Amino acid sequence: MRSLAIVIVVTAIALCACSSTAAVRTSGKPAEKGVSGSIVTSDLLQQRIASGGVIFLHVNRVDASGGLSASPLAVAKVQVTGWPLSYSLSAVTEPLRGLVEIVAWYDKDGDVKTKQSGDILGRVRTTAPAQGVQLELDTIR
Repeated sequence: MRSLAIVIVVTAIALCACSSTAAVRTSGKPAEKGVSGSIVTSDLLQQRIASGGVIFLHVNRVDASGGLSASPLAVAKVQVTGWPLSYSLSAVTEPLRGLVEIVAWYDKDGDVKTKQSGDILGRVRTTAPAQGVQLELDTIR
């Protein structure tokens, strides 16, 4: 597993709302703080993701009705250097605790604000804090 430098953005930014038909999975082991794990995808989809490309991640709190908080608790940008990719997310303003949803997407043009055909998405729900959370990029926009 290759380690990656992950840039954690400390300010809330407007992220695209990633709609996906991918199943939401729950996984992960307790950790001291934040959420960490790996990003994986199939061999077929790996061929569509450029080495050096960008994967964006964000984590939102899940409320009692299953809805997501309006603003992300943490965001990150990961450069693709090999598979699987490592990630680590932690919130700056409040701890990552309770049920959260992590969304990741490979953005073909590297611009967080665009939504293009061909972007590849994945999402997973877990109870934070957690480590070893596997997030699979499995849905093509």
